[in-house]
Amino acid sequence: GLNSYNRIICFGKKEITKEEMLHLKNGKSEIKKFLEKNKIENVNIYVFEDEVVENLKDSFKQILKDKKNITILTGDRMSSSIEVSKMLDIYQNAYHIEKTDDINNYKKIFDTLLINGKILNELIEKKSSIISEIIKTKNKIIIYRATPKTKEIYIEYIKYIDNDNEVLMIGDGSNDIAAIMKSDIGISVIGESKQVQNVSDMIIDKWTKIPMILENFKNKNNVA
Repeated sequence: GLNSYNRIICFGKKEITKEEMLHLKNGKSEIKKFLEKNKIENVNIYVFEDEVVENLKDSFKQILKDKKNITILTGDRMSSSIEVSKMLDIYQNAYHIEKTDDINNYKKIFDTLLINGKILNELIEKKSSIISEIIKTKNKIIIYRATPKTKEIYIEYIKYIDNDNEVLMIGDGSNDIAAIMKSDIGISVIGESKQVQNVSDMIIDKWTKIPMILENFKNKNNVA
């Protein structure tokens, strides 16, 4: 549908020896080599349809109208992050930083920053003045492949580069705990992790309540 996107998970099988299994435990690179050399029997394909919270698009529009900043921090791959951002109408004229050298092609005329979480970490560690300028001046930022550490570093960073920044962070998993703890207001959605609820300032039972929450906290400069 117009407010959803798909995730696809494929399952396969192949009989292997105990020695092969132990060898594969060495890491992802070994698994990749094994898959390239061996034919795997397809077992099943599952397609999951994820939906965007109703009215969230309107809430984001109002936040941007009020001169506030929105950041999507996600562990998802780039393509999924873009699809969600398009549905929320915050992906326009994007400047994409996929590798460190991309910062050298910086152009000031763009609306949305799309950046790989690992590269963001590297640029922050290098104290890049350009990434600092972008984050200070752009109000739509999408960070994909963001690890829990990336989320934590980003929340710390936006508060560091501007002492007036107040951050509202919303999450539902254990990978959001550190970032929620660094934010001024941390909100968790009841889901996979009770730990994140323990460190949150507020807990809501449904993602559909986020538009209402955003309205109540619209005085915060940044929403992540």
